[in-house]
Amino acid sequence: MIKTYFKGSRDDPFKRALITIGIPVALQHLIQTALNLIDTIMIGRVSKDALAAVGLANQVFFLMILLAFGINSGVSVYIAQFWGKKDIKNIRKTIGVGLTGGILVSMVFFLVSFFFPVQVLELFLKEVNVVSIGADYLRIVSVSYIFTAITLTYSVASRGVEQARLPMIVSSISIVVNTVGNWILIFGLFGLPAMGAKGAAIATLVARVFEMVMLLFLIYKTDNVLAAKISELTSFRKPFVKKIFKTAMPVLINEGIWAFGTVMYTMAMAKINSDAVASFQVMMAVYRFFEVAFIGLGNACQVVIGNRIGAGEEHLAMSYGKKFINLTLVTCLITSVLIFISAESVATLFKVPPNVQR
Repeated sequence: MIKTYFKGSRDDPFKRALITIGIPVALQHLIQTALNLIDTIMIGRVSKDALAAVGLANQVFFLMILLAFGINSGVSVYIAQFWGKKDIKNIRKTIGVGLTGGILVSMVFFLVSFFFPVQVLELFLKEVNVVSIGADYLRIVSVSYIFTAITLTYSVASRGVEQARLPMIVSSISIVVNTVGNWILIFGLFGLPAMGAKGAAIATLVARVFEMVMLLFLIYKTDNVLAAKISELTSFRKPFVKKIFKTAMPVLINEGIWAFGTVMYTMAMAKINSDAVASFQVMMAVYRFFEVAFIGLGNACQVVIGNRIGAGEEHLAMSYGKKFINLTLVTCLITSVLIFISAESVATLFKVPPNVQR
């Protein structure tokens, strides 16, 4: 069944989107989740409390990034449509809306996390040692939120104009920087002190700054279609913003409710004890490794449908949408089977107490 989706002309937008958007995005997330899995294993080797603390602190980032993603989902829909029309002026204006929304969201989360990390973490758990480790981590890593929001907007915009390889390459390099930094700072190599979870936070901050700077450098150095001037980014008006948010709002509400629900689920885990939180972090690290296929398919679907609508080919948009749904169902079945049969063997990779591993 899957083979049928790759038959046909090289110019078929569906096939081209799978190859130029779906595969690069899936590979980007595959590399990211593989290295995040390694990071989780590293932190787990420090202590079970460190693993639980970092997991709880990252719930703040999780909520922030999904809200920023909700805004950029509306942005990406219009960028894909404007790219179908080759309307560069409105593409750059739309990027400005995404940047403004993302930066505002990230600033709120930064201020709360930087100045009130203990109070935030105590919403989850009252264990003093875990909260202390998590507060140190959260205060440092919160500085990276604004850089991540900027990177997210430009990454989404790159995919919308069918340049998915650029954020894939940049993200892959930054993730390697993060992992190497973790290895050095967590365990104290090359004469540096072992910093544990705090070292992981510093490595994450450095990697996210590096990622943003490198992505913007490559975009503006090559005179990319996304290389907008400040005046072009800020040329949007209220009716234009309302139009984008009318599309983005359902996604924003969906992502917000889902993120909030997941955070509440983690809070429920924390009410058991820190062992439950640590086991949950192991599970999520493994789960995200398997969801890369859906992220790739989702991005490809979003771009190809937006392009067809922008080109005035709604009938093709409907046809491709049905193909993506069918392909996703097949992928879902395969993924579920793989998770089911690999669960026990994967859990043994983590050096955590037997009850956490179980």
